[in-house]
Amino acid sequence: VPMQEGCLSEYSQLIPGTIEIVSECRKRGYKIGSTSGYLPSMLAINLADAKKQGYVPDATFGANDVKRGRPFPHMVMQNILELDISPVQSVVKVDDTLTGIEEGLNAGCWAIGLAISGNEVGVQLEEWENLSEDLKQKHRDRIYPKMYQRGAHYVVDTIADLMPCLDDIELRLKRGEKP
Repeated sequence: VPMQEGCLSEYSQLIPGTIEIVSECRKRGYKIGSTSGYLPSMLAINLADAKKQGYVPDATFGANDVKRGRPFPHMVMQNILELDISPVQSVVKVDDTLTGIEEGLNAGCWAIGLAISGNEVGVQLEEWENLSEDLKQKHRDRIYPKMYQRGAHYVVDTIADLMPCLDDIELRLKRGEKP
């Protein structure tokens, strides 16, 4: 843990598009909750680094804040309670991990998988940008199905691709659909 804490800030750069997407979500009146499997000391580092870059979620809960972590829904549910959100079916869980997708589904939420910008590819942005288009597509071909198989309602490359999914969810909610 001390080694991870020592280098965590080196890997805390926000994913391109995060600030713009969060800004658009806030314009729409969305509340932003966050969940993490990190220990409290690690989560504090991430939150401080995010704040320096202009991102501050409305609520954040880590695995140590609840009885059970992912894939149990407790962190999502704690956010829902803290942010006073109702109905649960209006909540969208966005995650780059398979267990994070399960966490959202177990909470009764819509789930959107981020295939490229997270754990499933496991490379830094600069490395990703230097991959051939063929290799990038091979990663997509491997990861998208995995996320859909875990139950994701939508899968996109990164958070920068999120708004069309949220637009569609809004339309589906207006039609009375539920996750």
